[in-house]
Amino acid sequence: KLSQTERNKMVRHQEREKAIQEAKALRKRERQINNLGELTKDVNRTLKQQEDEAALREEQKEEVWKNKTKKLSKIPLQVPLEAVLLPEEIPQQLRALTPSATAIKDQFVQFQKRNLIEPTRKRTFRRGELSKKKHKNVTERQYIDF
Repeated sequence: KLSQTERNKMVRHQEREKAIQEAKALRKRERQINNLGELTKDVNRTLKQQEDEAALREEQKEEVWKNKTKKLSKIPLQVPLEAVLLPEEIPQQLRALTPSATAIKDQFVQFQKRNLIEPTRKRTFRRGELSKKKHKNVTERQYIDF
């Protein structure tokens, strides 16, 4: 158990510590107020950096948009997968290697990718579809005399 004087000493010590902490906080606030110019520079620097990053992202989006294949028709562009030979399938002589596609087909696909030609499907005709044309039966309207 503490005596009255010891308790008074502890209270005075706690009050002194509290006053020291308040003085430190006050000095810290004063330093922050005096450093207001630095703080504004810091804030301006971060704002400028954020604006630069946003502008860079916009440029990247535009670049992606430019390079993206646009939809010209209802039919989506279907790029065929290229056939790749396994190491065992490759012939010993390169002259024996046959090309997988023709230059015209490759060029056609490239034009479709670059939106110069709209994508098309390969049409399959049923027997006799080309030679016979179907005509609709059209009935003339009958005019009634009034």
